[in-house]
Amino acid sequence: MNRRCILAFSGALVFTCVSLSAYLVAPYAARRYIEKEFPGVTVKNVKLRTTGARLSLDVDRPGLRATLPDVWITRDKRVLVTGGHVWLTRGASSEASAGGVKQLTASDLTVEVTRKDWEGHLEGVALAADGTVTIAKGTGKNQEVSGIVEGVRKTPDGVVIVDSAVIQHPWLSPVATVFNRHVRITVADGMLTAEIGNAGISWNRAAKTVEGVGSCEAWVAALPDGLREPLEGFTFTGKVDFKVNYGNKPSVTIKGGCYAKCDSKKIKALHKPFHYMVYSAKNELVDRVSGPNSKDWTPLGVMALTLPTAVITMEDPGFVYHRGFVVAAYRNSLVDNLKLGRFHRGGSTISMQLAKNLWLRRDKTLGRKAQEFFLAQALESCFSKDQILELYLNVVEFGLDLYGVGPAAQRYFGVPAEMLSPVQAYWLASILPRPRSAVPPNEAALERIGKLMSTLESSRSSGRLDAIGTTP
Repeated sequence: MNRRCILAFSGALVFTCVSLSAYLVAPYAARRYIEKEFPGVTVKNVKLRTTGARLSLDVDRPGLRATLPDVWITRDKRVLVTGGHVWLTRGASSEASAGGVKQLTASDLTVEVTRKDWEGHLEGVALAADGTVTIAKGTGKNQEVSGIVEGVRKTPDGVVIVDSAVIQHPWLSPVATVFNRHVRITVADGMLTAEIGNAGISWNRAAKTVEGVGSCEAWVAALPDGLREPLEGFTFTGKVDFKVNYGNKPSVTIKGGCYAKCDSKKIKALHKPFHYMVYSAKNELVDRVSGPNSKDWTPLGVMALTLPTAVITMEDPGFVYHRGFVVAAYRNSLVDNLKLGRFHRGGSTISMQLAKNLWLRRDKTLGRKAQEFFLAQALESCFSKDQILELYLNVVEFGLDLYGVGPAAQRYFGVPAEMLSPVQAYWLASILPRPRSAVPPNEAALERIGKLMSTLESSRSSGRLDAIGTTP
């Protein structure tokens, strides 16, 4: 071991759990106490401090040999080991020395690294004679990420196989995600590549790039439990490759696209009244009914003509041209997120926002963006742009306990959606990014929206609006 780490060997190094008070005597007495209480441990040097004890020792016990030149035992009974070597065997030390044991094993090994409060636990670690390492189970945790991996092994050709893993990270998902498919990990020429089925992601740490290659079907199948469920029932074709550069000049490249069959129950349900979950004013999920011929449904052809234009202009200027995603929006979001150091902006298009409102939750994570990407592709495959916009305006949130443009027009202006004035339509579009903080507008607010409307319409007619989604 040539890195600084904290080791606690359950059973094998029991002395780590002995009260520090036993050591706070003369160095000679401390040495005698340790060697008497723990046969096989030879203390070569002892230095006592008020905060702990620093030791240099050798261990020769059944199943364990160690040379530890610098061991620091703190008041909270942890052990900090710097340098040294540890040999773990199935048999006695003499058998290992004679070469009679071909596999070295360790169990109940806890590791805590001082950097960033990382801690972990390993069980059933096996090192074969050819250097192959197998970990039956391992857990790790630091301030942001925690995880459990099982069935880690290294093949003779250097490929690491992980049978399953449970990972929790705030950028990935608010709950733990479970990877229950084999992951093949290879490292070559500074590139770490992880393959799950027919999908693969490569990370070049030096170049600060992440690249992915795979079919749409493979990408969906590779998603972990907890992220894949909203996509169940959809059948995708096509291929999507991507490259992300998160260095000094962040960039995103996406090649290809996905197409979905329209026989999914979730797609068919949208052609008639359907149920979906919305958030109440108390932030609780409640059931709502929408869809053609439902109580509050407003057909697109009935709405005020300015309303669809206002929403497209302010939310997704490239809506009529893209297939559910805009690469420029991803790039701009990446730049903002890197500056903030957290996942804040996702660059959602109207199609992605519709997918989120119909089938997903509000968590701003990379996992949700992946779900939105594929679900938006399904919507784009099975509905026209007018149908997508009509669905969106009838399900999206306009305020606390206020969903759909029909109820919103009545709540804020006392008129049906077909009677909204251009300024009123633009005001409704302006609150979509943050609807839960919206309050009925006064004359001053409507006057500001009128000026903004004129500016946006002028920019739109001259082609100066970027084709990007603006909502996180």
